[in-house]
Amino acid sequence: MRHGIVQDWCEQELLTLLDALSPLNKHVLGEDFARRGDLTVFVPLAITPDLRKRECFRVELRNVTYDQQRQILLFILSRLPRFTGAAFDATGNGGYLAEAARLIYGPEMIDCVNLTASWYQEWMPKLKGEFEAQNITIARHQTTLDDLLHIKVDKGIPQIDKGRTKDEGGKGRRHGDFAVALCMAVRASYMNGFVIDEDSIQALPPRHRGDDVDNDDFDDYHQFERGGW
Repeated sequence: MRHGIVQDWCEQELLTLLDALSPLNKHVLGEDFARRGDLTVFVPLAITPDLRKRECFRVELRNVTYDQQRQILLFILSRLPRFTGAAFDATGNGGYLAEAARLIYGPEMIDCVNLTASWYQEWMPKLKGEFEAQNITIARHQTTLDDLLHIKVDKGIPQIDKGRTKDEGGKGRRHGDFAVALCMAVRASYMNGFVIDEDSIQALPPRHRGDDVDNDDFDDYHQFERGGW
């Protein structure tokens, strides 16, 4: 029953947004995980042909079961045009969603991140650089600003502070959840995986020993000689 309710919600709330995404753009996703209290946030980014980045939409989940978070995540990933990668908060219980995605899409497309000071030190400056270059577009909203303001420099490293702010868009409190998911999405934008389209795969004709080596049909085959050290 829960699966059916969530499936209906995905089709009513997400399908139109996903169908509107341009197949000319590459798409990546960043995620910050929580099960209780804080938010799980999914942030898909579109990467245009001129390499600009734009937030497509965001999904925020509070107190949603593991299985239904997985269901929503896979609904999104399977419908992102030219999906090239995703980065997940795999710290603690977040490893569940990260592993679920990695089992389907493989390690080339799914980065399972353990949030550490060294990770923040590497990737937060890249997020800042996107804003400084005016190369990224995100939604204007008070919760967006509140979450980004949770990024503080501690001992020379930009990272999420320990404070919490009131959620202006709903109940509960926030802990920089969108900021982490957005940084994950920027990290995913550096990935270059791809989903194989089985309908587009064509097998090469078999090569037989008796075939003429000058036959034009086999010009693309490499010739190898026996050899040794």
